[in-house]
Amino acid sequence: MGRRYQQKGGLTVALEDTRTPSGTDTTAAPVGCPAHVPPDQFRHFDYIDDIESAPTPFDGYLQFRGERPFRSDVSGGFWVLTDAATVRDCFQQPENFSNCNIGLGYTEQSRRMIPEQLDPPEHGKYRKLLSPFFTPSSARRLQEGIRAVCQAELDKFIHRGHCDFVEEFAGRFPQIVFIQYIMNFPVEEMETFLGWEHDIMRHPVEEATAKASAQELWSYLTETIEKRTHNPIDGDMLSELAQAEIDSRPITLDELLDIAWLLFAAGLDTVTQALSFSFYYLAHSPERRDQIVANPEIIPMAVEELLRYCSFVNPVRTATRDIEFHGANIKAGDRIVPSSVLAARDPAEFDRPDDIIFERPIKRHMAFGAGVHRCLGAHLARLELQTAFEEIHRRMPDYELRPGVEINFHGAGVLGVDNLPLRWTPTGSGRGH
Repeated sequence: MGRRYQQKGGLTVALEDTRTPSGTDTTAAPVGCPAHVPPDQFRHFDYIDDIESAPTPFDGYLQFRGERPFRSDVSGGFWVLTDAATVRDCFQQPENFSNCNIGLGYTEQSRRMIPEQLDPPEHGKYRKLLSPFFTPSSARRLQEGIRAVCQAELDKFIHRGHCDFVEEFAGRFPQIVFIQYIMNFPVEEMETFLGWEHDIMRHPVEEATAKASAQELWSYLTETIEKRTHNPIDGDMLSELAQAEIDSRPITLDELLDIAWLLFAAGLDTVTQALSFSFYYLAHSPERRDQIVANPEIIPMAVEELLRYCSFVNPVRTATRDIEFHGANIKAGDRIVPSSVLAARDPAEFDRPDDIIFERPIKRHMAFGAGVHRCLGAHLARLELQTAFEEIHRRMPDYELRPGVEINFHGAGVLGVDNLPLRWTPTGSGRGH
C-alpha cells in the first residue's frame, strides 16, 4: 500500500498515507533490512521504477514527506533524506558526504567528471579554473546570442500551431547555446553534437548506441583539446584551460577531457528538464500562464518558483564515515540521496509548498544544490530560462497541452519529461507580436 493521489488545480498532489499510522510495517524486520537500520526506516523504494509509475516523478518522492530518513534495499541500498534541513546539511558537509560517486548501484568508475566528482580541497582547485567562465557578467554577455538561438528554434515550428516541446525546443535550445557559445564547437556540426547528446543522455538509453556515441564524443573531445592546446583560440574556454596549472604543474589531457565531458553532460540536459517541467505545469495552469503573458516583468520570479516547485535533480552522496545524521544511522560507504523534491516541498521551509506562487516572498531553494558543489552554470541556466519564458509567452501565449496524448516521465538522479505535446493559435512568426 502507498499514498493516494488526487488532482488539485490540474496538478497531482499526494494525500494521506494508506499504510499504517507510522507509515511503516511494525512487525519483524523485513528480509534484506541491514542490522543497523530500524525496520521502520526500511523501504523497498526504486528511484527509477517507483518514480516512473507515480502520476508524476515528484509524487514518487512526496509519498515520503513528513517521514524520517529511510533506507531502500534497491540498487545496492541507499538512504533518502526527506526534509530541507537534512538535505541542506548533507550538501554542506562534503567531509562526511562525498561526491566521488554520483550514481547508484556501482562503486568504481574508470573516469571521473571534474570537478563534480572531486571533494575539497581538490574540488576547489579545478572549480576555480572554471568559475570565471560562468559568472553573472559572462552569462549576460551571451544574452544577444541566447535570444537569437531561442527565436531561431521557435521559428521552425511556431507557424504550425503545435509541437513536441521536448523534442523540438527544450531538447535543442539550451544545447545549441552551450555547444556554440560555451564549448565553441562549429555550428555546422550542431546536429552531430545533438545526436550524441540524445543517444547518451535521453531516456530510454539504448546501451549499445550510447556507448558508440560516447566513444565518438571522446574522440572528438580529445582531438579538439589537442588542437586548442597547440593552436589556442583567443577567449576560448578550452584553449585557456589547456594552458592552466594545477598544483604548479601543467593540467593534463585526461583532466581536460574529464572537465569537457562534465561540461557537455551537465550543460545539455538539466536546462532541458527545467524547461520541460515548467511548461508541463504552466500548460496545466492557464491562469498562471496568462499571469505571465499579462505581466512579463514577473518572469524572473516565475522562473525561480518553478525551479523550486520542479526541483528535479536528486543527487547521490557517499558517506565517508559512520555517522548518526538527523535520525539516520549511516555507515561509511552508504549511499545517500538528498531529495531535492522533498526539500522543495517541505512545509517547514515553504508556506503552501504544493502551490505555485510567483510572488512567493521566500526564494531560497536547492534546485541548483547547495554548498561547494552548487551548480556552476546556475547564472547561465537562469538566463536561458528567462529568455525562453519571454519569447514563448510573447509568441505563443495561448499554448496548452494537446489532448489525447500520454505524457511520459523518467526517474533516476535527474527526473525528466520524455515528451510534451503542446498546441496554440498560430499567428505568423510572432516576432513583432
